[in-house]
Amino acid sequence: MPGTGFIIIAASMVIAALTLIVIPLTRNADQSPLAAGVIVALLPLSAALLYFSYSNWQWDLPPDAPQVAGDSQAASL
Repeated sequence: MPGTGFIIIAASMVIAALTLIVIPLTRNADQSPLAAGVIVALLPLSAALLYFSYSNWQWDLPPDAPQVAGDSQAASL
């Protein structure tokens, strides 16, 4: 799994994006709260799906196994 710091930063960015989109939608009384609800549901879901689809992280390895790119060997310290 990705590092905890990465997950915290990614979650913070999704929350910031939701805030910037939803506040203007709910500010006016004539706006539909349904649009805000759909955005709140779809934005995090689509972000997670895109990350899992296009990420080059090797999800099937245990957390302590070294990550290798392509056929090259992992560099030793």
